[in-house]
Amino acid sequence: MKTLKILTLILLSTFALHSCLVEDTARSDEFDDGPNVLGFLESSMLATLTADGSTRTIVVPLRAIGPNLGEITSDITASLEVDPSSTAIEGTHYTLNSNTVTFSPSNNLITTIELTILSEGIDAPASESLILNLVNSSDANTVPSGRTGSLAVDITYLCFSDLAGNYTNALIAPDLCDTSDPITVVEDEPGRYFVSSMTNYSWTSGGCIGFFIIDNCGTLTYDGGDLEANGYTGDGGAGGEVNADGSFSFECRLNEVGYAEVSTYVPL
Repeated sequence: MKTLKILTLILLSTFALHSCLVEDTARSDEFDDGPNVLGFLESSMLATLTADGSTRTIVVPLRAIGPNLGEITSDITASLEVDPSSTAIEGTHYTLNSNTVTFSPSNNLITTIELTILSEGIDAPASESLILNLVNSSDANTVPSGRTGSLAVDITYLCFSDLAGNYTNALIAPDLCDTSDPITVVEDEPGRYFVSSMTNYSWTSGGCIGFFIIDNCGTLTYDGGDLEANGYTGDGGAGGEVNADGSFSFECRLNEVGYAEVSTYVPL
C-alpha cells in the first residue's frame, strides 16, 4: 500500500510538471507570434521656447520593436495624427515636417520626425499641450504600440531670460564644496539653467551639488539636479525669483535633514 501511494505521488508530480511545461511553451509561442510594434522612444517631453518670435526644432526619435523584426524586408509607413484633446494649433504653436513616418530596414527600423515650435505672436507666459498618435501602419504584422504609440508634448512659452554667467553667493563657501568662485550658471535649453552649486550645506559626499532651474518670466522653479544623483531628495522649496539688479534668489531644501535656505546669486 505504501509503495502504491509513492507511485501515485510520482505520477501526479510528473503530470503537473508536464502541464507547466506545456503552458510555458504555449505562452512563449503566443509571444513569438505577436505583432511587432511602432512607437516613440519617450512618452512625454517638455518643449520650452522664449516667446520672442523665434522657433525651435526638436528631433523626435521613433523605432520598431518586436519578435519578428528580422522578417521585415521593406519600408513600413505610419501616419501621425493630432489627438483631439490637444490645445496646440498647427501653424500657430507648431509645425511637423511630415505627417507620415517611414521605418526602413536599412536604418534598423529607427527613424525621426522634426517638430518645430513657433512663438510668433505668443504672449508669455503661456503653455499648450500637443499629443501625437501613431496610426495606420502599412504592415499588418507591425502595429502602433498601445504603450508608446503616443507622445505628449508640453509646450511652455517663456519670457526673455538671460541668467547665464558667473555668480557669487555669500552663503556658499568655495572651500566647503571643493571648488572656487565663480559659481557658473549655464543655459541648458531656452529658459532652463544648470547652477553649479546649491547651498552652503556640508555635503557628506563631497563636491558641489548643482541643480536645474526654469526661468518663467522671472519666476524660478526647481527642475532636478545632483541631489538625486547623490542619494538625497529635495527641491526648490518656495522657488525663487529674478531680482531687478540682475541677481536671483532661490530657496533650496534638503528633505533628509529638514534643511532649507534662501540665498542670492549675484552676477560678477
